[in-house]
Amino acid sequence: MIEELELLQGKIGNLGTSITSTDDEMATLKKEITNLDKSVAEATEARKAENQEFTQTQSELQVAIDLLHKAKDRMAAFYAPTPAPEGPSFLGIGLSFVQMKSPDVLTEFLQQASGADITSAQQAKPPPAPDTFGDKFEKKTGASMGVMALLDNLAHDCQMQMQEGKSGEDESQRNYEKMMSESAATREAKANAIADKETERVRLLETLGQGKEEKTDDMEELKAVGDNIAALHESCDFLIQNYDFRKKARANELDGLKQGLAVLGGANFGGEQAPAQ
Repeated sequence: MIEELELLQGKIGNLGTSITSTDDEMATLKKEITNLDKSVAEATEARKAENQEFTQTQSELQVAIDLLHKAKDRMAAFYAPTPAPEGPSFLGIGLSFVQMKSPDVLTEFLQQASGADITSAQQAKPPPAPDTFGDKFEKKTGASMGVMALLDNLAHDCQMQMQEGKSGEDESQRNYEKMMSESAATREAKANAIADKETERVRLLETLGQGKEEKTDDMEELKAVGDNIAALHESCDFLIQNYDFRKKARANELDGLKQGLAVLGGANFGGEQAPAQ
């Protein structure tokens, strides 16, 4: 009985150690899940910030490209203006006075307007041409080529930055999605491990409860045996303590029995013998 109790006590101790270890492992897994959720939340916030920055940068670059294109158009209009379309003249004849190049029409117009001598007017010499810049003169179109090329290069650089930003954004998004997938798989595995540990813990608690019940039953049985032993020990002590008295009493009892038998047999203990007849 005592050996069985010792075995149960050892079993209960081992079960308690296993339960404590299981609780520690579950706490560790729960802490890891908490840290994982925190990392996922931080990564999500960082991804949102990166995406917002990317969107803003792309928008700014697109605005810069549009402005550069407008500036290029303005420069082109300045250095190479398009001729103005012909409009109606003040006489309503549909021809510009400056643009009329036919001698007959011009002569007729001048005769009708002022009556001047057209022949003498045509023979008048034009005023001398103004002085030029000589070798230092450059066409506006030639000077504009450097500015136009610079605008094209700036627009191209902006487009390249947009492409690089798009590539970086796509790569960051792929890495984020991969991290989220791996984190979800890791969290699921840890959650399943916690569920398994919880099941194991319940089983250990049930086994521990059974062991404690067995120990209680054995303790009660052992107590009953101890009580019986104590009662027997008390009886033995009483017998040992009263042995001499009981022995003397038994001797006196035997002596009394012997005297009674002798009386019944006609024996005279200390008196006169009866006369023979």
